[in-house]
Amino acid sequence: MDLIERKGDKLYDGEKELRFISINAPTLLDVTPWEQEDLIRSISQIGGRVTRTYTFSVNTVKEGSGSETGKFILGESNYNESALVRLDRLLEICNKCGIRIIIPFIDPYEYNGGIPAFNDFFGKKISEENSTIRNAAIFYEDTEIRNSFFRFVDTIVNRKNTVTGCLYKDDPAILAWESGNELPYYHEALDLYDNWNKTWIQTIRRSDKNHLILDGSSFGIRKEAADDPDIDIVSIHMYPHIVDKDFSSISRDFRDFYKGKKAGIIGEFGFIGPSEAEILYDEIIANGITGSLLWSLREHSELGGSIRHRENDKYYSYHWPGTSAGEGYDEIEMMRLTSCKAHEISGEEQNSIPVPDEPSILYASENEEDQLQWVGSTGAEYYELQSLCDDGISWKIISGKLIESWRDKDGKTVWNNEDLVLTKGSYRMRAVNRTGCSNWTEPYIIK
Repeated sequence: MDLIERKGDKLYDGEKELRFISINAPTLLDVTPWEQEDLIRSISQIGGRVTRTYTFSVNTVKEGSGSETGKFILGESNYNESALVRLDRLLEICNKCGIRIIIPFIDPYEYNGGIPAFNDFFGKKISEENSTIRNAAIFYEDTEIRNSFFRFVDTIVNRKNTVTGCLYKDDPAILAWESGNELPYYHEALDLYDNWNKTWIQTIRRSDKNHLILDGSSFGIRKEAADDPDIDIVSIHMYPHIVDKDFSSISRDFRDFYKGKKAGIIGEFGFIGPSEAEILYDEIIANGITGSLLWSLREHSELGGSIRHRENDKYYSYHWPGTSAGEGYDEIEMMRLTSCKAHEISGEEQNSIPVPDEPSILYASENEEDQLQWVGSTGAEYYELQSLCDDGISWKIISGKLIESWRDKDGKTVWNNEDLVLTKGSYRMRAVNRTGCSNWTEPYIIK
């Protein structure tokens, strides 16, 4: 892969303009290499070309400073090498699969530790309700906190990948460094953000002249971003509860404002149905916006099943290529539509997705609460389960359209195939999609 370049308001992969319709994958930095590859292969099958991680996680003081938390930033100038190796492996997978990633650095919310947890390393966290902007203002302005954070930025940019040997600052899988996710830039944080952002850019540019810079203030149109020659990409996030116009009109206004100045992307959007999404996708394709990223994709779990994250009363995270369990929020149709439009914007022919790999049965039992668990296959729509007949030779289908159980982010099963009844005997399964079927697994025997 080549490094991506910006020319005016367009991005280029060599001589070809890079445009994309794809999906955010916020767990990419925090899951196992197998799960990372499942996500990246899913995005490749969608035709997405680009994805975006969530921010680097920050330990809270109450979690302690041990690497067992899995967080990236354990304390002041204390970074988790095992977490950094996860990013090393992710970049290896992205290069192998031809997928680019956008990496945002810090988050203003406490969900991932973020700015509040970083401030807390220095005893300067504000813990009151509705303190997001006040914590951000401290983070932007306090010299001690700024210097500590920019040391982390410098460490990331100059890291040598322990898997590939490539310096991050030279890695073509990285499309852009993003200053953060939805960083506050309004009210009392306005001038402070712009000053902080310039220093963040300077910190990167001292070492990395290769990668694009994405402004992480994502809730509106900013003249300051349009006028800053060091910012390559601008982004906007759109959800029904935070905007007062339809998404296609907002995207048109966004494109018109930055046209000729910056490459623009819809960094996040979601909580709409396929009909509204199709209107938005068609507007993006027509008006010249560089790309869009739906919120959001989750992985198959190595513990079995797939991870489902609840967004609100209706919407959950998406799983490629969708299953009947996501019928309530049109998962199958949204995945089909996103893949179709991903190929349309890139000008590539939409080929059949690969036949899924063979799944792996973890266990089967007569326990009514948890009878069957398996590691799923990228691109599988459903699974077939057979049992060995009494003759010991032939097999019969006992479930023709099994779907995976759902797990939460902590691995707890929150939904299962409750109508499945297993007894003593031999079982095997295979993964199925519209292209074909995997091989059958080796028999699993319940004694």
